[in-house]
Amino acid sequence: MKSEMRKKYILEPPFEHFNENLELKPYGYQALFNILADKHLSSTDQGVGVVLANKYAWVLVSMSLVIEKPLTESQQLIGSTWYSGRRGPFFRREYNVVDKNNQTICKGASYSVLLDLENRSIYKQRQLPFEILTEELTHLVEANPTFKQNLEFVDIKEGQIENSHLDGLGHVNNLRYSEFVYDCFSESQIKELKNLKRIELYFHKEMQKSDRFVVKKGLNEKTNTYQIFNLTKKERAFTFNAYFDL
Repeated sequence: MKSEMRKKYILEPPFEHFNENLELKPYGYQALFNILADKHLSSTDQGVGVVLANKYAWVLVSMSLVIEKPLTESQQLIGSTWYSGRRGPFFRREYNVVDKNNQTICKGASYSVLLDLENRSIYKQRQLPFEILTEELTHLVEANPTFKQNLEFVDIKEGQIENSHLDGLGHVNNLRYSEFVYDCFSESQIKELKNLKRIELYFHKEMQKSDRFVVKKGLNEKTNTYQIFNLTKKERAFTFNAYFDL
C-alpha cells in the first residue's frame, strides 16, 4: 500500500453551477467531490480519467452527500479526501469540504469500482494490478454502494445521449445524470434548494452515445427519488435520491 498524508486542497465552485436564485445546484456539490478526488489522485498513478496498467479505470458507482451549510455564492473552499476501505469490488472514499472559517459545507462518501476497459467488466480479483493507497477507516456519513428500494415510477421526460454528454471513457459523465434529473425538478423544489440536506446517487449501468432514455419520478412522499431508464438497452441506468428539510 502507498502511504499518504491527509492533504488539503483549494476548491472554488464555478458560477455556472449556481442557479437563478444564486443557490448551488445539486450537481454542483457532486462536482466539488469529483474535483477533490481528482486533485487528490493526480499526484499518484491512480489519477481520475487516467487508464491504469494500460487497461483499467476507476468508475463511480454511488455517492452519498450531506449538505450542512448551503452555498449561495462562489467562494474559496478547502477540501480533504481519503481512501476509506474496500467491500468486495467496491472501494470507498470520504470527502469533507469546509469554508475559510472551517465550517463544514458538505461531507460524504463514494464507492467506485475498477473497470476493465477491454471488456467493460468490473475487476473482482482480490489482488490489484497496482498498489492501493493506505486505508484510513474514518467514515463521515452513512453510505451504500447499491440502491435497494423498490418503488413505482412515472415517466417525466425523455432524452437522448449526445456528443457533449460523453467523457474520456466513452460513456456519459457522472455529472450529466444529475443534470438530467435537475432538469426535471419542479419550481417548488428549486425554490427549496436551501433546504436540501442529503443527496444519494447510484450509477447502475453506463449509457453511451445515441442511447435514448427516460427520467422517471418515484411515487414516494418521504423522498424525492428519480431514476433514469435506458430505453435503448432496456435497463436501469441511474437513481437519484434527494432529501429536503421542509
